Amino acid sequence: AMNTRHVLAPQNFDRPCTPALYTAQGVFKAIEATAKHLFPNQALDTLTMSIQGLGHVGLPLLKLLHRSGVTLLVSDIDQTLGMKIANQYGATWIEPCAIHCQPCDFFVPCALGGIIHSTSIDEIKAAAVVGSANNMFEDIVHDANHAHDKGIVCVPDFIANGGGLIHAADLFGKKSSEETQRKIQNIFDTVIDVLYASAKQNLPPIEIANRIALARIEEA
Repeated sequence: AMNTRHVLAPQNFDRPCTPALYTAQGVFKAIEATAKHLFPNQALDTLTMSIQGLGHVGLPLLKLLHRSGVTLLVSDIDQTLGMKIANQYGATWIEPCAIHCQPCDFFVPCALGGIIHSTSIDEIKAAAVVGSANNMFEDIVHDANHAHDKGIVCVPDFIANGGGLIHAADLFGKKSSEETQRKIQNIFDTVIDVLYASAKQNLPPIEIANRIALARIEEA
């Protein structure tokens, strides 16, 4: 949409608005859920994940994954800063052009959108793509189906990165921090449900998620 009447800004709130931290928390819950779906008998500390982008969301997410013992491969367009962060957290630095095609369990895009396209899908070696980047597909219909046919589980970005919007909406609605955390924790259950339905119906997760969202809009 080019225009909207629905805008939230920091001056709307009576306490600090830090959506990136809550976005990272939500992505972490989505990663946990995806790991449970794909690797039910494995702990997070047995998995390897490649993070693309170490900015406002990527860095706090890296910290959460590092704390969980995940083996990390990282990249950022700011090579000096990225290598410093990699050394600080014991991660392996990967050149930006190659981060998406590393052998790993999860590819975690936290930079620009459109990273999942006809070329990159054939290069991705991860079992799943879960990240904060908006609009991960260059062509949402063709690329979602292509990835699904290749056996790559792509968690819908608007579920995985929903923590920041939940935080902002709850600040606007004057909800408690506890209520916000409860909703972010629920991202785990939402991802589990979507991935279960995706596997059962043999449809891309984004198609399942869109159907659920449209049904809720119609019921509202």
